[in-house]
Amino acid sequence: MTFLITGISSYIAQYIAQKILDNGDSVIGISRTKPSLSHLNFQWIKFNLSKGLPEFKSRIDYIIHMAALARLDKSAVEYFQSNLLLTDYIRQLAQIIKPKVLFYTSSIKVYGQIEDKIVDENTPMLNPDLYGMSKFYGEKLLEEACQTISMRMPNTIAQGSYGWIDSIYKKLKNNESIYLKNSPYNHVLHPFDIYQFIHKIIKIQYFKTNQFNICSSDQITSFEVVQLMKKKLKSSSNLHATDEANFHTLSNKKISGIFKPMSVIDTINLYLKEMQD
Repeated sequence: MTFLITGISSYIAQYIAQKILDNGDSVIGISRTKPSLSHLNFQWIKFNLSKGLPEFKSRIDYIIHMAALARLDKSAVEYFQSNLLLTDYIRQLAQIIKPKVLFYTSSIKVYGQIEDKIVDENTPMLNPDLYGMSKFYGEKLLEEACQTISMRMPNTIAQGSYGWIDSIYKKLKNNESIYLKNSPYNHVLHPFDIYQFIHKIIKIQYFKTNQFNICSSDQITSFEVVQLMKKKLKSSSNLHATDEANFHTLSNKKISGIFKPMSVIDTINLYLKEMQD
């Protein structure tokens, strides 16, 4: 099998590509900057996907579209160029390549201002920000080209990632005091589970358009997360927690019929192990 992965220079994309290569399959990666991947079954194509369409001589079985602007503080023009225009070129490419299925790394930001305590795939979208809107329209663009599975993801933690877990990690490493609001928590994901989900979809040949929340399979409290990290890192940070009344967790009900991601604790432990290696 041959996979086309966009945005291959990112750590998460390279992690997933390496797992695919280790499984004996082939990967063609596209990015503007060279990834640190070396394998007989890996081919890198230097290309700016916001400028047009590359050409392929070999057959592509699956597309994993990961190239995107993920920062939450960018302008409408930046999101249009990096997320919408780029994704529209992937739509056109998919119409030519005709993959069995396309995997799209979407985001829980598509839901916007969340008012429900539990967020499932039918939760109404309320005033999403520019980033959330760009990911939602990306889903719809790709669905018009081929069978598309959109993975609506929370914070994905890995080397080089950024988000709440990463900020806590840095503070704990520096032994800084941490102030947090304590609430039920499962808004976390490791790239290993993205790979595992893709692998399972292909194994059972679930090649049809759908959207899935993908996050940790259970939940603990955010305070317990920080306590775990503090213990593992042997930090002397002081923790100060207050209860959070306005919180939400993500529903795993839809995805559980296909795949079970790691627990919050296992996800955090794998992240910490990789950060220390």
